[in-house]
Amino acid sequence: SDYRDSRSHYGFLGVDHEFNPQMDAQVRAGVVDSYVFNAGEEEIRPYADATLGYKYAEGSRFQLGVKTGLISTDIAIDQNYSGVTLATDSTTIYAGLSHRLTEKLTAQVRGQWQMLQYIGQGTGYNNEWDNYYSADASLIYTLNPHIAFDLGYLFDRLDSDVDLRAYSRNRAFIGLRATY
Repeated sequence: SDYRDSRSHYGFLGVDHEFNPQMDAQVRAGVVDSYVFNAGEEEIRPYADATLGYKYAEGSRFQLGVKTGLISTDIAIDQNYSGVTLATDSTTIYAGLSHRLTEKLTAQVRGQWQMLQYIGQGTGYNNEWDNYYSADASLIYTLNPHIAFDLGYLFDRLDSDVDLRAYSRNRAFIGLRATY
């Protein structure tokens, strides 16, 4: 519904720094101001995104990061129709490893944990929490600079204070990448 239509403005300062040819960092910090038109609600929250990367071999990199801010949610109205969920405060911690096995074959492993707190209007979902975990592993075979094949596995798990929302999911995929 259009009840949760919103407009967000981000204000932040950032810096990218290369400590040496192997290690770099990116940091963004500021605020996000989000206004939900039809609900007449304005939320101002801190925003930050920081990443530290380490290139330990040619074509191989480890990355660690944290991100926090206000994001939208798929939950709209609580089960009693007594309030509207407008957004969530989110903090995500993530890590990734990309390791070149051969000139054409690369292995990737990534994981993240996202903690979400609901922001609601009325007595609906307000201050309830979700914890979302995800991990994936893949092999990428580069045929040429424009075409690569992917093979991978993904795992997702959601633990939630909201009834009937929790789940675990396993997925596998085979893919083709085309870049031009």
